[in-house]
Amino acid sequence: MNYVFIIDNLGSGGAERQIVTMAIAAVQRNHNAIILGYAKGDHFLDTIKSHGIDYYLIDDKNPFIRIWKFRKKISQLKPDTVIAFLRTASILAELAAIPVKRFNIVIQECNNIYQKFSLKNAFFLQFHRIADIVTTNSDYTTNAVLKRAPYLKRKTMTIYNGLDLNRFRPVNNYVPSTPKSFIVVSSHQAHKNAKGLILALDKIRKIKKDQTPKIFWYGSDLSEYLGAPSEAYIEATSLIKEYELGNVFFLEKPVTDIETIHHKVDAIIQCSFWEGMPNAICEGMASGLPVLMSQVSDFKVLTEGNGRSFNPDSVDEIVEAITWFCDLPLDDILKMRKTSREKAEKYFSVEKMVDTFLNLP
Repeated sequence: MNYVFIIDNLGSGGAERQIVTMAIAAVQRNHNAIILGYAKGDHFLDTIKSHGIDYYLIDDKNPFIRIWKFRKKISQLKPDTVIAFLRTASILAELAAIPVKRFNIVIQECNNIYQKFSLKNAFFLQFHRIADIVTTNSDYTTNAVLKRAPYLKRKTMTIYNGLDLNRFRPVNNYVPSTPKSFIVVSSHQAHKNAKGLILALDKIRKIKKDQTPKIFWYGSDLSEYLGAPSEAYIEATSLIKEYELGNVFFLEKPVTDIETIHHKVDAIIQCSFWEGMPNAICEGMASGLPVLMSQVSDFKVLTEGNGRSFNPDSVDEIVEAITWFCDLPLDDILKMRKTSREKAEKYFSVEKMVDTFLNLP
């Protein structure tokens, strides 16, 4: 089988990681795989090259020329199936099938942008009539899509993210940090709510004093895409300085071996105002980390028995969640670590995800 995968870029985001994971798995199963992108970002470039996967960047700024170039490239590649993640990539795949569709199209809507009605979203959803299968990576997003586009019901399904469960594994002989430490894995965007987490940590410091937990935020400042650090990153650095949290809140660059960082912290936290299925949380669970996260996406699946959820608009609820975890006895933390791993094995097997996608439609 010849597969063409389309994504925005090879940056360090969750959707990009999923596309790369699938392309590698396809090659390992003796299929042909090529990835097309339309924006700068090369975090996973060396990874796919090491597996013999070609990557074509079509980054023309004129959207009409970009559409034409994608149509031409896909026609040249003669795929059996095109798999595209994120809205723009999906529409590029769908437009390439007009007027005659010569390949199967499987697309994924990863972001929760359909809860509120907009004419723009309603318009773009119409293109999914061309796709053979519309997937999302959370039941929450599936319900949001079908709320706005009930005509897609017969071909829409949820497929959870897939992880390399051998790569992401719990550390042996876990020993709690003193004070506790938390990891955030996310690029710096406004909806990731760094401000809420910083304000929460400032409040916690007044309670815990010298036992104030440490936050390690790993993620891009997006300067490689924007030409300068994002406003969210600038705001975060300013707030950390304003509240004098530089010794407990650390902004780190993205790394390719995030699993090694999982082994050095006690839990993973995410305070986003909205998410699809947060890949970073799934990876943390596979590494046995308890989860503290906002009440977005399928948060009940991700936190029940192995963490706690909170309202991202409430700094006080973020404070309560963090202090709750910091005060837990070791036995409770060990139980949550075990539950996180068990749930990751149940829901996030890469083999299950790849089998499902590569056998569609």
